[in-house]
Amino acid sequence: MLVSPRYRQRGWLRPRRLAFLFPRYRAGSPARLETLSRVEAIRRLAAVCYNHHRLGAARFVSCMERLTRGARCAALEYGSFDEALERIDRQLLALASPARRRLEPARTSR
Repeated sequence: MLVSPRYRQRGWLRPRRLAFLFPRYRAGSPARLETLSRVEAIRRLAAVCYNHHRLGAARFVSCMERLTRGARCAALEYGSFDEALERIDRQLLALASPARRRLEPARTSR
């Protein structure tokens, strides 16, 4: 979507954040999504943000709160990249459907 710079500068149009996904590879693990609270997502973002000290704790938390507002947050554990992509595709379809707002439960392998 192309947006005039004057609108972007004023903050009139803001894209909707669909999700924050925190992936983790674990050999042999089936692809599994786990819903995270916004607090946990902010904690994980802080762990990988190398310059949060420049903002100070209060401003950083405020910024992360605004960044995660309205987004779904999840952790993805996977052992196969192809399986992880399939899982993400299924989840994106579920999120696009207004009737299905929660993450799909993890499937167990037998």
